[in-house]
Amino acid sequence: MTRLDEISARLEAASPRPWSYSTVDSIGGGALYDATRTIASLHHERPEDHNGRIVRHLLEHEADANGDLMAHAPTDLAALVAVVRAVQATNDRYMKGEVPGIALSLDIHTALTELENS
Repeated sequence: MTRLDEISARLEAASPRPWSYSTVDSIGGGALYDATRTIASLHHERPEDHNGRIVRHLLEHEADANGDLMAHAPTDLAALVAVVRAVQATNDRYMKGEVPGIALSLDIHTALTELENS
């Protein structure tokens, strides 16, 4: 199994996309959701709650940034996997002599442009 196959398998096994993240004041953090349920909670420390004994907990802006990253990870990874597979397929055709170098370059440009615009 290739690394891309492993990434694809993890994406398929994860909760259904799209995921979303929103802050939840009652838990001092936020929650990560799939289409039907909560799939994770992120908790942060309010600076006024810091007692000096703990080096540092996750702060609110960090928890929100982490939640946003996690919420977008499945969709972002799926898009990246699709582009890599398209580039690999084009390269395979080039290596077999099925497409000239200029076509290889244009196909890769197209795949990257589609990723940029998705």
